[in-house]
Amino acid sequence: MEQIKRNNFAFENILTRPVSKMAFKAFEVTNIDPLSLLLQTGYLTIKMMETKFNMPWYWLDFPNQEVSISFNTHLLKAYARTSDGEVTTFCSQLAEAMVSGDVESLRKVLEVFFAGFPYDLHKKSENNFQNIFYSLFRLLGYYVEAESRTSNGRVDAVVKTDQ
Repeated sequence: MEQIKRNNFAFENILTRPVSKMAFKAFEVTNIDPLSLLLQTGYLTIKMMETKFNMPWYWLDFPNQEVSISFNTHLLKAYARTSDGEVTTFCSQLAEAMVSGDVESLRKVLEVFFAGFPYDLHKKSENNFQNIFYSLFRLLGYYVEAESRTSNGRVDAVVKTDQ
């Protein structure tokens, strides 16, 4: 988690775009790239390979739901500096708002959660908040697309549901 935070790692990009074989490069233990670390430790795995530009490209994801939930919970705790109980309570409230389609409740739940962040986290880059937001909705099993581009501009995040 510290490597991800220290390297300003855009986690969402790794799960929504293919990576080249450079993701599997050798590494220095004292200066390891977060992606190499996640692959070497088994937090991420290859889900699919495709050939583009006469080169192999790999789609990555968590090997299973248990690893996904565990990783996203720890990532959320590391960024938001919260406890397991706070993450569980918050996710429960967020899930209720999502299932009921109550946008106003969803907004309030997110406002309360983000308002509780320590001041020094606010000074960090937007990427911190993107990773938090992404982890929240991945934890609930939703597909999240960050920095979604439309004909009218860019949307910070799109959460896709069955409805």
